[in-house]
Amino acid sequence: VAEILALVREVGRAHAVAPGRTVVLGLSAGGFMAVNLLCAAPDLVAGVGVVAGGPYRCGVGEAGALQCMRGQGLAGAAAAAACLAASGTSAIRARASLWQGAEDTVVAPANLTALETMFARLAGAVAGTTERQEGALRARWRDAEGRAVLEAWLVPGLGHAWSGGDPRGTHASPRGPDATAHVLDFLLGPPPR
Repeated sequence: VAEILALVREVGRAHAVAPGRTVVLGLSAGGFMAVNLLCAAPDLVAGVGVVAGGPYRCGVGEAGALQCMRGQGLAGAAAAAACLAASGTSAIRARASLWQGAEDTVVAPANLTALETMFARLAGAVAGTTERQEGALRARWRDAEGRAVLEAWLVPGLGHAWSGGDPRGTHASPRGPDATAHVLDFLLGPPPR
């Protein structure tokens, strides 16, 4: 984690990236890493896009990782507390866009619920609207000022893959909404109301 954060800082300096404009996106192990990077450096990471990932410290070691992938890892509330302890802060205001295939047999869809709970606790957010969009179920959570700070997408028929991706890529499926476009719009655009 430290090496990745050092690289992010170095690239940020070299390219004049404004503080608080770095977002991290990841699929599977990369999704778990995105969460870890946020908890390690909430001052640097402004948002995360997590596809088929899980909550912070969900599983430690090989056996723990497998248990976590099956949806039997650390609960969302405990993950939020562990993330705050690791960050040394009392709250993390980063936005999060969470994605999960309903048919994923590698990372259990139960991890989406744990991630929602974790990020809602970190941001002090409450559940807002849940609606169907582009064939998927999208829930939005709002902070005390009514801004959407968390969204969670459950994509029916999608396995362990990036939704709306190019099928020529590894773990990418054309099934479902374009996760890349939605994640970047949510994380980098103005806070949706």
